[in-house]
Amino acid sequence: MLDTLHQNDSVDNSKYHEKIWREQINLVAENAVVSNVFSWLLALVIAVMLWSHHSHDLIIGWLSIMSLIAGLRIVITVVEHRSRGNDQLHKPVAILFLGGILITAFGWGVAAYTLFPSQPAELQLLMGLVLAGIVAGGMPVMAPVIRLYVAYAGLVLAPLAIKLILLGSQYYVVAAMSLLFWLSMAMTGYRVNKAILSNLELRFNNESLIKFLSHARNESEDINEELAKEIDQRKRIEKELNKSKELAESASKAKSEFLANMSHEIRTPMNGILGTLQLLRETPMAESQREYVSIAYNSGEALLSLLNDILDFSKIEAGKMTLESIPFELAQLIKELRILLKNKADERGVTLVGEIDQRVPKVIKGDPVRIRQILANLMTNAIKFTDKGEVKIRVDVLALEEKSVRLRMEVIDTGIGISEEAQRKLFNAFTQAAGS
Repeated sequence: MLDTLHQNDSVDNSKYHEKIWREQINLVAENAVVSNVFSWLLALVIAVMLWSHHSHDLIIGWLSIMSLIAGLRIVITVVEHRSRGNDQLHKPVAILFLGGILITAFGWGVAAYTLFPSQPAELQLLMGLVLAGIVAGGMPVMAPVIRLYVAYAGLVLAPLAIKLILLGSQYYVVAAMSLLFWLSMAMTGYRVNKAILSNLELRFNNESLIKFLSHARNESEDINEELAKEIDQRKRIEKELNKSKELAESASKAKSEFLANMSHEIRTPMNGILGTLQLLRETPMAESQREYVSIAYNSGEALLSLLNDILDFSKIEAGKMTLESIPFELAQLIKELRILLKNKADERGVTLVGEIDQRVPKVIKGDPVRIRQILANLMTNAIKFTDKGEVKIRVDVLALEEKSVRLRMEVIDTGIGISEEAQRKLFNAFTQAAGS
């Protein structure tokens, strides 16, 4: 019986099948006690009304049965309320609960068939109104389980219709009206049931959505917390890296300043040594002594040149290198370089050639010391790695304006050359094209 009453398309297709079914039972049970008491009071009223028209034993027997059914329904309702607290609805309890309702309807059907008066008309009308009221009053109570209500109304009205037909043809219309009333109440009950099931479906959908959103919010909060921790950790790492970078830059700056100071301090006495050796060369001395002094002087110049290179490099690292802008003759500077490096070129059998664009101004402003240093280094390397041929210094004018000129200076040799891969490394600190 429970499975039959349970069948409902909208419920069976719902993912909340069991929850909706339990809620349907709960909705019926909410008004069960009131409807049960009301049903028993109406039974008492009917018994009083029919006391003088039927056998007292029959009326007492029927009222006793209805009273027993009412008592059993109260007990079953109490048990159902207690089991409602559990998440799972106990099937035997639901069967007894719904069965108690149908037994009550059967009791009213018995009254309609056995106690319906053949006369007077006033009493018949009153009996019919009571039975119709029982059916109509049960609709809002049992509409959540629509098949229960249809069966309930049928158990009450079908015996009444049969009784009216047996009373004679004059009651056929009333019997038909009873069946139409049953059909009308059933259709109304189906509409109410559909609305109830839609509300339940929507309610459980909302509850599920709220639960999902709550779970998603908790997960989002956990993720945000993890991200916050990661961001804090990255900030700490970044702060430590910045601190390490500052320490490294500070150490590099201190090193560069130390080298600059040391090379500067060493250069001062070195100049004194070179000056003394130069004075010594002008004094009368043996040839061997003159050779020793010359070696010492050349070695001192080499050391001074090395100190100048260290000073320049440390100034660059410390950010203290400044380029001069003074007038000088570029052609004269290149001529002096050729004269300075002529002996080395002759030793290698290399010819030094100068090629200067005629448009180059005679006097230009710049840093002749740095230009001399760069060209000397390039020319020295060119001579060193050229076995035969020539080393050429070429100066071209790229742009000539009224107060400025842009020059391109090249050192070209016929030596072994430098590979493209090695050329990319030339401007790195302390780098040679090849160790050999």
